[in-house]
Parts: sequence; structure tokens; C-alpha cells
Amino acid sequence: MSSSSGNPEYNPDTKHHADKLIGLMMSSSRVMVCAMVFALACLALPAMPPASANDGGILYVPSAATIASHCPSSCGDINISYPFGIGAGCFRQGFPFELTCNHTTQPPTLFLGNSTTQVTYIYGSSVYIPAMFFNSSLEESGTNTHNISWNAPAKGITIPGYFDGDLFNYNTFFFLGCDFDVDLFDSMRNPIDSCMSRCHGKVLPNQGPCNGFGCCSIRLQNDISGFQGTIVRADNMAAQSHPLHPGIMAFMSIGDHYMENATDLFSSWTNASKIDDAALWVAIMDQPSCKIAQMNKASYACGGTDSICRNATHGGYTCDCSNDFYTSNAYLSDGCMLKQGSTCLLFSKK
Repeated sequence: MSSSSGNPEYNPDTKHHADKLIGLMMSSSRVMVCAMVFALACLALPAMPPASANDGGILYVPSAATIASHCPSSCGDINISYPFGIGAGCFRQGFPFELTCNHTTQPPTLFLGNSTTQVTYIYGSSVYIPAMFFNSSLEESGTNTHNISWNAPAKGITIPGYFDGDLFNYNTFFFLGCDFDVDLFDSMRNPIDSCMSRCHGKVLPNQGPCNGFGCCSIRLQNDISGFQGTIVRADNMAAQSHPLHPGIMAFMSIGDHYMENATDLFSSWTNASKIDDAALWVAIMDQPSCKIAQMNKASYACGGTDSICRNATHGGYTCDCSNDFYTSNAYLSDGCMLKQGSTCLLFSKK
């Protein structure tokens, strides 16, 4: 999920998992949640305003040159773009935007702050994280019910439903296995949706659509800050899945195309690397909304005249460029620029 600083369009030749592009403008990477098996240069520059004394983050809108002059632009093969960054003066104030690069691994790995949440790609206000595994088996545990849950590691981090503008896709949960029911709720126990899988005495399929035979899905329609769910063995039925894979496997991914062709999902029992990742959305949280943030221009995060503010679902706000003809880093003072080769047409009334 690599993107260059300043968020130019993604070049699929620059990273090894670019073959899993889902969106029109960007790549998708993989978040898998498994449960039962179940389980985000300039030589002379003007002096910068001081960084926050709290965490080294900044509350002003920097220029691309300011960030490039002293901030790491990558960690291994993952490009870093503001408001995310490594080191004092390189990221927007707040935990979700500070990154840490672990150089003891090959290639180096990128994390949110000092947490264990690994980042595999950054684009605008979104970050992508690799698979999280939570393994369990109803039969081994001696129960017919398994509970699953996830909560955001910090305020301002959400699992988005429909990506309007960036991905044109939905985050979707997929559940593999035989003879079970799933009920999914948000972190406040509001129902999200439910699904069921039946195998009718047959073994788990290894190809085909995710349509209720060995696989069911729940598509997110709204942003959530966490989820809770239950997986229940249907009518106390014994599992009819493949003897090598008697459990139930669950994934969350922006690969909603799996509903038509779940072959990669079924093969994930032996090769999970084929599963598309999923994105987390990160909002600016020092102010609760665009209206209030715009009252304090000194700390307002959206830069330049062509950057627009959008209220985040669970508080805070994000920034976008106002026109699709712009390259998109709306958090920089000069980040919304016309793409090379674009034409701007001006019309006037006589």
C-alpha cells in the first residue's frame, strides 16, 4: 500500500502487493480478522512554528518542502505522507498520526506510534494494516457460540463502510465454514447485519461465489469505531467442513468482489496472503467538527484554498482536495495541485 509523500497516484510497479488494487485511484491492502478462526529540500527554509510539547506533533499546516527538508519519506518500501510522520515536527498532533519505523526487520516495518498496529500503506486520511488473527474452534472449546470483538486503538480511528471518493468500495466481513449463523453489532451493540452459511452435508467448497454455501458476508454500510459479534453453530449441527479445516474463518476486507468469486477466500486456509487488506480511517480530533476547527485558523488542519473539510462520523474531521484534477494531500499548504497534463476550463457569462 505504498504511496509517495504528497499522495500522487499509486504506481503498481513500486510494491509487491500492488496486484491487489481494488479502487479506481489507489491500492488496497489487507486486513484480515480471523475468529473461530476469527478473529487498520530546501537549503534555506523559513523557521517552523514549534512542535507540540505533548507528543512532538504539529498544529499548523506545513508545506511539502518543509516536510521534505527533515522528515523521513519512507520506512522500507512504505512511503509516508503527512499528516502521518516519523519524528518531532513531522506529523499532525495526536497518537494516530505518529509513526514508528522498526529497522530491525527486513524490510523495515511501520507502526502507529509505539503500538503493535502495523501500517502497510498510507493514502490521505487512511492507513492500511495487515491481518490480525484470533484462532478458535467451537468443537474444541466445547461450546456452540463464539464471541468476536474489535475496538479502535485510539479516538478518531474508524473502520469505514463505503469509501466515497478514494476506493469506491465497501469494507466487508466474510465468514468461511459450514453450518453457522453470524450476528454483527457495532461497539454500542447496534445491529449491523447477520448472515448464515450452510453446507447441507457437503464438504466446504474451494471455489465459487460467497453466497451462503460455505461462505457468507456482511457488508458495512456505515463507519464504525468497533464491532462485536457472535458466531453460533446452527441447530447444534456438527461442522461439515473439510477435515483439515474444521473451524470457521472470518476476514474483513475491502475486496467486496469476493461475493462474486470467493476462490481466494477458500484458498486462504493455506495461503492467507492472497486476501485483500482493509483500511482504517483517521480523523483530526483536536476539534470536534469542521465548523469549530475553522474558527481557529492557527490549528486548522486543511491547507490551501482548494482543500475542503469533511466532518468525520465519530467526531473530528478530515481534509480533501476539492477537485479530482488535483493531486491530493489536502493537509499541506501546497498539497492540492493540478495534475500534470490536466486542463482547467474557465467559463464566463457575457
